[in-house]
Amino acid sequence: MGYLDGGRIDPLKIPMYVMGTALLASGVWLCLGALKTGRLIKHIKERKLITTGVYAWVRNPLYTGITFIVTGFIFFENNLFLLTLIIFFWGIMTLSVKSEERSLEKIFGEEYRSYKLKVNRCIPFFPKNRSL
Repeated sequence: MGYLDGGRIDPLKIPMYVMGTALLASGVWLCLGALKTGRLIKHIKERKLITTGVYAWVRNPLYTGITFIVTGFIFFENNLFLLTLIIFFWGIMTLSVKSEERSLEKIFGEEYRSYKLKVNRCIPFFPKNRSL
C-alpha cells in the first residue's frame, strides 16, 4: 500500500501489468540498442549522423527508452494519480528533445533535416525509408 492508494484502478490491474511489461521491455530494448549502436559523443565530434540500428526506428531512442521505462513502472503501480505524471514526463522529454534537435540541425544541416522527415521523434516504428 502506498500513499496514493485512493486512485487504484483494480479492474484494470492485469491490462496495466501487460502494458507496463511491454513498455518496460521496449524501453530497455531501445536504450540497449542506442548504447550498442555507438558512442554518441564520438560520432557528433566526428560529424557523423547515426541513422542505423534503433536510430532508423526513432530519432531519440535513449529519451524514448527512458520514458517507456518510467511509464511502464507507473503502469505497474496501477494508480490513476500516477498516470497523470506520464503527460508531464512526456512534456519535459519533448522540450529536451526539441532543444537537442536544434543543436543537431546546426551540426548536421540538411542531412539531419532529411532524417527528421523519415524517422519519428519519439514513437518508434519501422522506418519510412528502408535505405536508412
